[in-house]
Amino acid sequence: MSIDAATPLSTSKSSNFDTIAAPTSEKAAAAPTTTSALKQNPKIVFIHGFLDRGSVWWRVRDQLRALGLISETIDLPGMGGVKAAVSDISLERYADAVSALIEQVGAPVVLVGQSMGSQVADLIATRSPDQVAGLVLLAPVPLGGTALPDEVVGPLRRLGGDRDGLSGLRNMFSFSLDEEQSAELLSSALLVEPQNVVRIVDTWNVGHPSGREPARYNGPVLVIRGQADGFTTSELAGVTLARYPQARLLEIEHAGHWPHVEQSTKVAEAVADFASNI
Repeated sequence: MSIDAATPLSTSKSSNFDTIAAPTSEKAAAAPTTTSALKQNPKIVFIHGFLDRGSVWWRVRDQLRALGLISETIDLPGMGGVKAAVSDISLERYADAVSALIEQVGAPVVLVGQSMGSQVADLIATRSPDQVAGLVLLAPVPLGGTALPDEVVGPLRRLGGDRDGLSGLRNMFSFSLDEEQSAELLSSALLVEPQNVVRIVDTWNVGHPSGREPARYNGPVLVIRGQADGFTTSELAGVTLARYPQARLLEIEHAGHWPHVEQSTKVAEAVADFASNI
């Protein structure tokens, strides 16, 4: 069954399409500007989304590094360069992995999560608010899940190893990925073993019980969505906005579900500005 384009999904290259299998650090390459955040040199941790890998953030990280901002990223278990058993794939396990990274770099950090990665960021802020100085939720999938019916998630669960299906999915929910961007996202998705694709889809669709309770994190929150995002629609983003009444919404033109790939400069500017005002 085909996926309806009107129905909501989630999903740099380090310059050579490398796979980040462990946390990597980018140190300041230029003198910080005079903004308060750059004086404080805040640490930023990026969490990738569905079938992606940490290197998907390379465009944004390069621009932040030019401002003197340190950033970290990681491949979540079962994606990118990290092999994992099906039983090791859950939002709890993902949050554990990212929390361990935060402990290594030193809390609190600005957490930036895209798509399914926003669920992980939200869960960490819920479990350990002292680790989080601020939340940036990009193309967010609600922590409580999407509860999409089987006729929608069924085709998604069968995407493992399906080159045409994975390419079609990205074209469907993006604004205008170019050939290089599409190839980059596809290469990441093809690394994920089919049985893990099934589990990952079910994981973000079911969500976490904490997402169906009042939020425990009351720090600053920025929600970003691409105006052309057919998965994280205004309605779906509204679920996250309702969970965090203090959140500010930024919508980016000419971007779909991967604004950090399609409009990386705008995302980098938004993250830097957010960090500077914490």
